[in-house]
Amino acid sequence: ASRRLQWQRIGITQWAFLVSNFCHAVDDFEILLQVQASIRAVPAKFDADDGSQISIPGPPLSFEAALQLLGTPAASVLSQSGEGRRIKSLRSGLRDIAVVYVSGRPDFDKALTEAVLQYTPLGGIFKVHGKVPDNFIGALDYAFKRFPTAKWYYIADDDSFVHLGRLVQLASTFDATSKQYIGHRDCAGDSCPNSKVNCKRETMLNGAVNNPGWACGGPGVLMSRPLVEAMSARSCKEYYGQEPAPVCCGDMALACCAFDAWEGLQISNVPSFNPGAFGKALANNVAVHHITPNTTIALGKVYNLHLDLEHTNS
Repeated sequence: ASRRLQWQRIGITQWAFLVSNFCHAVDDFEILLQVQASIRAVPAKFDADDGSQISIPGPPLSFEAALQLLGTPAASVLSQSGEGRRIKSLRSGLRDIAVVYVSGRPDFDKALTEAVLQYTPLGGIFKVHGKVPDNFIGALDYAFKRFPTAKWYYIADDDSFVHLGRLVQLASTFDATSKQYIGHRDCAGDSCPNSKVNCKRETMLNGAVNNPGWACGGPGVLMSRPLVEAMSARSCKEYYGQEPAPVCCGDMALACCAFDAWEGLQISNVPSFNPGAFGKALANNVAVHHITPNTTIALGKVYNLHLDLEHTNS
């Protein structure tokens, strides 16, 4: 709580100046201020459906709010002597993770490329036209076909930002050789009264002992290759892409596909995949959801720029 009060007192401009003193991610402080100014110059437009694949009602998170959720910039935790080795280790870890965004809005594509995907050897955008219930399944199929040797597959909504260093660190805490489904878990057990999800193998029923729920797709879902291989073998798109759709939403359909492929599916709950409006105000999140393209670009300069070969020694 005291740290949150400190953030509020110093303000974003002063905070960014402090970051610039120790973080290669904001070498060009003037650029960061210009991006901040451009964010404030754009009027907020929103309604009950924000246009993203996983909609969140209400205004998008501000740049300042996203900074609070993401917390300490990546490079600030690196010692001067160990910085080069740490960055090399992070880059090496990124070679194992396919990072793919589901996007139906072109204005987000450039922002995602600039803030995240340019730093990932295995990155891409799966484009969809409008909202379709099998969008996340389609994105996973795309990722698996394009990057078949990846150890991990991260699928997220276009209006989210992922801290790549923390994504690598999170993946390293799990066994990539076994089935893993990781994200911000929703509706497991009896936490959502009257929920019923018509998965192909078996219906997920609220209160059932074997009800794993699903992971919110907005801030992203991380899956291991053994699970993705099993999901791919199920040809999930054929069932969840039909009309009328048996499952309403992309992240729920993705979880159903995993549920079909893995009897006894266990979702590793990681609250630091912050879904936005209904997420807890934790610091040092791995990803944040429900943001604008300009905020995405600005966050990339603070949290991912230190991975750029042009800004650090190889």
